[in-house]
Amino acid sequence: MKRKFNALGITCGVGSMLIGARDAGFNIVGNIEWRKYYHSGTFERNFPGSFLVHKIEEVPDEIPNNIDLVMGHPECGNFSNLNNRKEVVNTKAMDIPLFLDLCMKVNPRFIVMDNLPGSLEVLPMEFWAKKLKGYDLFFEWISNWGYGNIQKGRNRYFLIASKKEEKFAFIPGERENKLTVKDVIGDLYCARYGQIENHFYHTIEDVSGRAKSLKKYNKRATFKDFQDYFKKQKSGHIMRYHAADGTIKLRFGLIKTHWDAHANVLTGTNPIVHPLTNLPLSIRERARIQGAPDDFVFIGEKLNEDHTWNHDKNSVLVKQTGKFMPVQFCRYVANQIMAHLTGSKFNSSKDRILKPNPLIDKAKKAYCKKYGYSNQDSACGYCWLCVDNE
Repeated sequence: MKRKFNALGITCGVGSMLIGARDAGFNIVGNIEWRKYYHSGTFERNFPGSFLVHKIEEVPDEIPNNIDLVMGHPECGNFSNLNNRKEVVNTKAMDIPLFLDLCMKVNPRFIVMDNLPGSLEVLPMEFWAKKLKGYDLFFEWISNWGYGNIQKGRNRYFLIASKKEEKFAFIPGERENKLTVKDVIGDLYCARYGQIENHFYHTIEDVSGRAKSLKKYNKRATFKDFQDYFKKQKSGHIMRYHAADGTIKLRFGLIKTHWDAHANVLTGTNPIVHPLTNLPLSIRERARIQGAPDDFVFIGEKLNEDHTWNHDKNSVLVKQTGKFMPVQFCRYVANQIMAHLTGSKFNSSKDRILKPNPLIDKAKKAYCKKYGYSNQDSACGYCWLCVDNE
């Protein structure tokens, strides 16, 4: 019989990264996820038969000891603001050490972790090398757009770790991406609302908390006001609001996205505005932009009596879709790992289109110089730092 390869999520949210692992042929064992906004039933609905642990102290002793792959995205919001990074070393960076400690307890053959480059300033290369002793560490700067996602600005730091005895080397595979928002969600604009899970028309009657101070400081606005405002704006426009000091300021993240071009980056708070309806994207439209298949259902959606939905009243699902890891790269790296595990051929462009990131370059150089790789020739052959120096 063929050996079954097992994947486990640790801080893997609703299992977005595990979709890629499942598509690559991994058996999804479970997910250890202590963040409460992921406890709506979404993971259980989409990974039947897999366990979900809500608290660290509830991690079962019977986790299989033959986990081949761990995937996760520890909390990263603390590293998105350069001014705050230095203040959160001892408290809000704790998700990453805890993630790595659990990884070492499980002792998988491979680890794939998503985060932001700022984590490398709070937790430098030596920290990762000490925590993951016995692993080759690939510090990678990844363009999700380059792997087929339509959010052109969703660039992320990925740590890919492999047991040294695997003699693995990460192979990049970025490509130019010509997909547009219309290509990905255009059919939903024409579809009847309610026919596809998590796709409902947004209310225009309710008060919009996100549009507060749209017309005047501290004055409430409805989603109809919100819609009327964005009808007058071009794609790429960030909402302006009246601040207490009398100035007009930008509400970052609340942006009207494009239709015939790439999508703006989704967040877990402010809505992205549909370029045609001029209302917040539906949960299904948000999921499509992240690469989720339509049979991946989000549980806990709250609807009005007329079956419209309200962005403000669905903050849990907005967070789940905003923090959802784009599936395309997760599928790519899981397929590469599966090919290594099975001795299969892996096809890739071997290219990078994303400009370097200095924090990741620094970590990569320092690790290679001090520790080296078990498969040094291949690691150098696919590394943009080595290629650029030729």
